[in-house]
Amino acid sequence: MYNKELVVEILTQISHAAKTVLQRFEAVTSVDYFIGSEEGLEKLDGNRINDLQ
Repeated sequence: MYNKELVVEILTQISHAAKTVLQRFEAVTSVDYFIGSEEGLEKLDGNRINDLQ
């Protein structure tokens, strides 16, 4: 019915991506972070670019 190895690989990738997001956004304490600094705007732009891929 399904390929167990493929499922495990996809779940591993999701887990890695979630950990990366949490690590990169540790400094974000409010939504204002994204519009209050150049660094915040860059992170916001980066997220939008990733959504387009």
